[in-house]
Amino acid sequence: MSLFVSTDFNPPEALQTTAFYFTPLNEQVVELDFTAVMSSVPQLKGIFAPKPDWPKADMTLEENRQSLAQHGAEFNEKKAFAYAILNPKKTRCLGSVYIDPGVNNEFDSEITFWLRNDSQELNNTLRLCILHWLAEHWPFERVRLISTKYQASFSL
Repeated sequence: MSLFVSTDFNPPEALQTTAFYFTPLNEQVVELDFTAVMSSVPQLKGIFAPKPDWPKADMTLEENRQSLAQHGAEFNEKKAFAYAILNPKKTRCLGSVYIDPGVNNEFDSEITFWLRNDSQELNNTLRLCILHWLAEHWPFERVRLISTKYQASFSL
């Protein structure tokens, strides 16, 4: 099995723009993430194919903590990379972006992102931000971009 990223690749620890702050999705942002997820349960149902029942309407903060611990472990092992999308002041989680291996040889990576219901006006800004970030800081050539509002494939 080939590696998702090379062993010497160091994933970005953060991204700061005028609209967003990306930080690894881990236990340090559990409360902010939990609020964002629970505000958007209906729209998130089914966008993550391996977990079609996520998020459960009665998910607890502890269940979210366990999920974020798993994301943190995958990040550290360079198996997948998940980021919380915060506002620039880092006081509110707006959503998340997940950078996963491509499911077949057609794509190097599949990127899934979502924004909470009350931040949908930022969807296009976020999409463009992610594409620029991928082109500048990630080792991928062909990506599939998926969100609750958008799906496309790109060569970077």
